[in-house]
Amino acid sequence: MTNTLSTNLLRELNSKLVTKITEIRKKYSEVEAENVKLKQVIEEKNSYAKLRDIELNIRIIELERSAKEHAENARQSQTENSELKDRVANLEQEFKKQELQLLACSPLPPISKSEKCESTSQIEKIENQNLIITSQKNTNILQSSVCLELPVISWPEGGSQLP
Repeated sequence: MTNTLSTNLLRELNSKLVTKITEIRKKYSEVEAENVKLKQVIEEKNSYAKLRDIELNIRIIELERSAKEHAENARQSQTENSELKDRVANLEQEFKKQELQLLACSPLPPISKSEKCESTSQIEKIENQNLIITSQKNTNILQSSVCLELPVISWPEGGSQLP
């Protein structure tokens, strides 16, 4: 009897252990399934992070290229502006030089106190006729090297002198 009792106890214990082993195997397979799902989620997040990283690196490269282009454009603009300023200064100097040459070639006759002018508009009219300088697109200034002779202005007796 003790033998049967111990056999029964062992069988009972064995069946409990088999049940526990089955439960543990079931839980183990559930944990394994969850691990597989979590690994998939991690891989998806990693691939998303890698794609995002690639996109951000591309954006950084584009911004750096754009910054270089803007810096180069700014340098070119500054260079062009300084060249244009130099050109304008040179043209102004040439214009003043030509103006002085024209004035040197055609000096006004000395005006005595007895000579008087009817109005200053006559002088302006004559100067405008004799000092024409043609420019084309503000780049080419054409100048005649011929000295112009201004007509002698006779002052009327009753007119007033220049201020």
